[in-house]
Amino acid sequence: MATAYLGRSDEQFWDMTPRVLITMVDEWNKIERQKAKIQGICYAALMNGKDPDEFLGGKEQKKVTEKQQKKNAALFF
Repeated sequence: MATAYLGRSDEQFWDMTPRVLITMVDEWNKIERQKAKIQGICYAALMNGKDPDEFLGGKEQKKVTEKQQKKNAALFF
């Protein structure tokens, strides 16, 4: 994991203390959870026929038509 996801060489990995490795893995997990949250927000916005940027910005939207919802769903399935 350290070489693939954390960008460390084998030599750097073996020089790490367990505490440093655990801290790096915890930080990596936080980053991955944040990415998943952002993806979820974007998918939810698209499935509801909204532009994710406008959805996150809180601007008023037009009513979503059933045709728009089907079009958005077809993009993912």
